[in-house]
Amino acid sequence: MVVVSIEQNMNIFIDLLYIRSIPSYFNSLKWEREKSSPSLGESLPAGRQGFRSGVKSCITFAFKIYIMIKNIDELKKLKFFKEFDDATTEKILEISELKEFKVKDVIIEEHQELSELYILVEGLVILGINVPAKGRINVDTIHPGQIFSWSAIFPPYISTAYAIATQPVKVLAIKASELIELMNNNHTFGFKIMKIIGKTLSQRLADTRFQLVNIITMT
Repeated sequence: MVVVSIEQNMNIFIDLLYIRSIPSYFNSLKWEREKSSPSLGESLPAGRQGFRSGVKSCITFAFKIYIMIKNIDELKKLKFFKEFDDATTEKILEISELKEFKVKDVIIEEHQELSELYILVEGLVILGINVPAKGRINVDTIHPGQIFSWSAIFPPYISTAYAIATQPVKVLAIKASELIELMNNNHTFGFKIMKIIGKTLSQRLADTRFQLVNIITMT
């Protein structure tokens, strides 16, 4: 319903632009009859249809650019990017894409081959391991700004845990092969990435140890 409403409003707006740009056309058009029609513009002359199509394409393109710029500004605020200047941040974003997952979606399976490093943008993700006779055991929770799937950076590029969305989730997926190339070409940048991963691993190991102690205690 919302999409239809936006579409109709856009068509009316573009029709007004067309009439304003071609005053002589207004006199030959029964505007009042067409305005009240539920199928506004179905039998419009070809010239006007072409005008509508062109303007709609421009508006759609401008809207996409606006969303992209807005997303980039929001992504730059993530904790991960605090180590980097704007130029470096933009290089990372150039090799990245936003991905969305629904609640209970399995983002990564344990022992899965990885090709992307993930930064959580929105939502919550649980990490866990599969334990024989016990099934899935959750060992950590990922919050916005934190990274996971770091195994995509290191051979053999195999996940050591599963990752499941517990809320609607957005992640920034960075192409690992291109990130590694950037790290090899700029050692200062590479050191900063490794420092972020090192801190993440240290915290994750502590969290996992705490969870395992609880499991052993309960059994």
